Amino acid sequence: MSSSGDATFEEALTKRYESLTSLRGKANKGKGAWYWAYFEPILVTNPDSAAPKAVKLKCCRCGSVFSASNPSRTASEHLKRGSCPNFAPMLKPISQLTPQNRPPEHFSGTKSGVGAKPSTLSPVKKHKTLKKKQAPPSSPVPPLSPRQADVAFSLLSDWFFQVCGSVSLSSLQTSSFNSFLAHVGLPRFEFSDSRLDSKFQISRDESEARIREAAFFQISSDGWKSSRNNGGDRSSVKFTVNLPNGTTIFHKLIFPHYDSGGVVPSQYIEEVFSDAIRGVCGGVENLHKCVGIVSDRFKSTALKNLEGQNDRLVNVSCLAQGFLSLLKDLYRELPFIRSVSDDCLKIANLVNSHAQIRNYIHKFRSQHHGTAAIFIRAPHHKKSSDMSKNISLFVSMLEDILSCSQLLHVVFLDDDSCKSLDESASELIRYASFWKSLEAVHSLFTTIMSMASEVKDERPLLGRCLPLWKELKAKIKEWESNYGFIDARIVEKIVEKRFWKCYHPSWAAAFILDPLHLVRDSTGKYLPPFSYLTQEQEKDVDRLVMKLVSFEEPHVVLMELMKWRSEGLDPLYAQAVQVRKKDPVTGKMKVVNPSSSRLVWETCLHELKSVGRAAVRLLFLHATSSSTATIAPPFDYDAWSSLGAERAHKLSFVAANAGFRPPEAADKDVEVV
Repeated sequence: MSSSGDATFEEALTKRYESLTSLRGKANKGKGAWYWAYFEPILVTNPDSAAPKAVKLKCCRCGSVFSASNPSRTASEHLKRGSCPNFAPMLKPISQLTPQNRPPEHFSGTKSGVGAKPSTLSPVKKHKTLKKKQAPPSSPVPPLSPRQADVAFSLLSDWFFQVCGSVSLSSLQTSSFNSFLAHVGLPRFEFSDSRLDSKFQISRDESEARIREAAFFQISSDGWKSSRNNGGDRSSVKFTVNLPNGTTIFHKLIFPHYDSGGVVPSQYIEEVFSDAIRGVCGGVENLHKCVGIVSDRFKSTALKNLEGQNDRLVNVSCLAQGFLSLLKDLYRELPFIRSVSDDCLKIANLVNSHAQIRNYIHKFRSQHHGTAAIFIRAPHHKKSSDMSKNISLFVSMLEDILSCSQLLHVVFLDDDSCKSLDESASELIRYASFWKSLEAVHSLFTTIMSMASEVKDERPLLGRCLPLWKELKAKIKEWESNYGFIDARIVEKIVEKRFWKCYHPSWAAAFILDPLHLVRDSTGKYLPPFSYLTQEQEKDVDRLVMKLVSFEEPHVVLMELMKWRSEGLDPLYAQAVQVRKKDPVTGKMKVVNPSSSRLVWETCLHELKSVGRAAVRLLFLHATSSSTATIAPPFDYDAWSSLGAERAHKLSFVAANAGFRPPEAADKDVEVV
């Protein structure tokens, strides 16, 4: 490490420490976040040279030391979630009440659930218990005091929201559940509006505080969703807010006037999104804080119109949905795939409509411990023309037929009565070419679906879009080489067409401005990979960056972009940003501190001021709306009409924000600022 690099690093640490100290001073005067009363910034120095080594946060209650990269997240995890032994919550759980005020011993209520405490009996006691079967029942448990019942129901409400929709509201009204409550001395549980209003107010205040503290945000939505309600359809639209620190906050559940089954006008979509933006911003004066929208199942024209109305907006469609749309393209445009679909439907209809064949398969599977499907998942109609509307069902049909391929061979080769049921289907089963084609289509579709699933799980940022599409194209080329009887040019043309339908200029700009993708050249410099882009994509970078900054300085922006292109980033910081470690769950190498890409623009690239303003707004934007899709309403869809839109929104708001968790803490040894 050079001496100049050391000095720059030490200056950045000192500046970070002074900034946090200033924030704490303002908080002590009542003008800052609540948690600064419990944390103290400390500057860790090297014992040999006394030079700054790192900036930490020290808990004033217990003395624990944490990374200073995200004080808000640290406060939430250490203080609010009970990790600090000396930070007392406002309300004690039942298990911590004094003995004279505690509920009966067989009741155990915590924030993770309410249930009966399991008994542990020795063999002798179990034997005595069996002898006393005829003994009279024990006396009923005396009811709890109003205070005890209120505490218990408050904890039950917390648990209900934290399970985030996996338990329906109607299940709390069942006779068996109320019998359990009576058994432990609690009255009937009523999910009162007052309790809901209280939870909603607390959750909303916390969410709004997080949004106010953020410099900017992105709105996410997974589009119109429809569910059956009392014989009809009821549409809903959910909105979440993505913050630069990686946190996602649920914002709103609305019930629009248009059903998903009908055509929703672009103008109405624009109105819904405009209302959502104003609602999150809290006023016209804060509209600049909304950087953009990521959405699924919305018309691209509506997003483009909204983007045109505001030069600072970056509106993109969901990347995962783009991959899934590619599957529909391939199904519609490749006769080869539709032919395989028709052949599979013949076999599926043959197996599903004849109990004799299913009995043969069942018998063989029982004898040989097989896992073949007895009933093949397939659409009810006998034509494959509409199969593109349900790609998942199509892939399930392929999987089921592949799973029983050996059994089908045995059944149709050995049993003449089965052969006569459908000559064309039995011939298909005997043809090796059919099975090779089936395997090829299944391999292609599962490859693309797997990438879509990874995108939903990992929620990549915009800068990852171009590399992910390149990875997908490489996998398709490999697939083509494995199954050489397919015309590769036709497939590549379909893939390229879908890529440009999904492409947004922000993909190229975020990719080039993200230090994570800097490449080391022969001189040791870390430079942006412009060679990765086409000429048109290079122009997209210039146009988008100029759009996101002031119109008065286009020449300044272009000069700064040229400097970024020729000089890049100091190797010390570039290496720190690109540090990776293996994910223990997936085994993949993941970036240790994803927020470093944005932070390095805010702290280390002051000479690129204009480009930096565009970079910090781009680099935290998500490329998928999958976080919105995972939110399940904490009530039965059939109860919408009785709950009312306002109550449904409050339930969803509290449950969803109870389920969201802050991002994983950054590695304490890798601190860019």
